[in-house]
Amino acid sequence: MRLADIEAGYWNWNAANREFRRAIALAPGLASVHLWYADYLGALGEAAPALAQAQQTVKLDPLSPAAHEVLAAAAFISGQYARCWEQCRQILLLEPGQPLGYKCMSELLVDSGQYSRSLAAIKTVLAQRPGAPIALTMAAVAYAHLGRMRKAGDYLAKLREESRRHYVPLAYFAAVLTAMGRDNAAMADLDKSYMSHAINLVDLETTAFFKPLAGNLRFQALVRAMHYPGPGAMESPTGRRRAADAMDPARGAAAKPNG
Repeated sequence: MRLADIEAGYWNWNAANREFRRAIALAPGLASVHLWYADYLGALGEAAPALAQAQQTVKLDPLSPAAHEVLAAAAFISGQYARCWEQCRQILLLEPGQPLGYKCMSELLVDSGQYSRSLAAIKTVLAQRPGAPIALTMAAVAYAHLGRMRKAGDYLAKLREESRRHYVPLAYFAAVLTAMGRDNAAMADLDKSYMSHAINLVDLETTAFFKPLAGNLRFQALVRAMHYPGPGAMESPTGRRRAADAMDPARGAAAKPNG
């Protein structure tokens, strides 16, 4: 799967897709392969195949919180919001107090504009993992959208402090700056992220974090430079074209490391 990440980092979308399919052919019963592929397809807006891969992940590892999180994400981009929420709840039923469950809920609430409820959920994560970069990011974004810029700035400062201890994707800072209306600063971080071929930019065109930049000329130029294939253009496992219709990682033990 490392080859798939490399290809995606150079915006070679179909080449990355083929590497994921090759990994699945070699290890069809490995849940983490399907999880990563579902995450990748979802980031590109390929809702139907992402959902299929996420469902296979849960089938192979039904007790994994990460598997249910990726199914929640796939359900969301498929427009199945009730199913998305149910998968977030399922995480907490499997492991009461599991931060992934609250993170999952918070992401859904941010995407749907329910910032106060999102903040309540993400604070549960921060109570257990006060330095988690994705949680700090989402708290800052929520505060910014609620108009509480000083609090948003406080969390942005905490995020910068964490970046001095370990790697924090520039896209996280860009997400906060976008929510705060600091478009030029956000674009500066996104441009740097692009130049470094950061894998976190895969969902640039689909994540709710950067929707406020849709009309920004620099953002539009960046999207064009990444040569996104467009919904339905991704090669399917059978070689046919498929019709198709979320910054962190934190997929837990099943695949991705917590951010």
